[in-house]
Amino acid sequence: MRQPNLLVFLPDQQRTDTMACYGGTKVHAPALNKLASESVIFERAYVTQPICTPSRASLFSGLWPHTTGYTRNSVPLEQRFPTFAELVENRDYHCAYMGKWHLGGDASAQRGFRDWVSTEDVSDYSRFLISHGIAPDRENNAFSRRFISTLSLELSKPKFLQDHACQFIKQHRRDLFVLFVAFVEPHTPYNGPFNEEHSAADAEVDLDETALAPPTDEFPCGTV
Repeated sequence: MRQPNLLVFLPDQQRTDTMACYGGTKVHAPALNKLASESVIFERAYVTQPICTPSRASLFSGLWPHTTGYTRNSVPLEQRFPTFAELVENRDYHCAYMGKWHLGGDASAQRGFRDWVSTEDVSDYSRFLISHGIAPDRENNAFSRRFISTLSLELSKPKFLQDHACQFIKQHRRDLFVLFVAFVEPHTPYNGPFNEEHSAADAEVDLDETALAPPTDEFPCGTV
């Protein structure tokens, strides 16, 4: 019997109540809901840490944050902690990673992954935009998230990842593969080509909680 391929989608800050399989009814997510309807649903699954780097470090190493020592963002994953791709016993598996890595060295292939498509800072995605005549709004040919969020669907980061993932699957359809596709969205700045998909009047926003969010250089108050 042929061993299975593994395709992992990693949306960033995806809430359970945005999915119909977990009781969500207000968010339009037909593709995700169709995928869930054909899948096994885990009803008691939890992340080990609520922020990005520690959670990703756990996902790829299988270790708790208090074991790895990763309890904050922007910390490279040390070589002494092997990743999922490095631990795959069957070396016939072709391991690929596309999108946000956030464990150090996003620009180039990391830790057992043979194929790599980068999307953060100066990346494969930024070069894709420049090739389509889009001028960077930051130094060193980089683009800010706010600027990227104003682009059309065809130039958006999710569409870029979708195209590369589909190309990889077609190319390796007869091979054993592991493919991670890591989307930044629905991360801030919560803006994009589907802004009109939902009515603002239907959104439930706790203004008291919103007011508590501190401003940052990239997302000052009133602009997200």
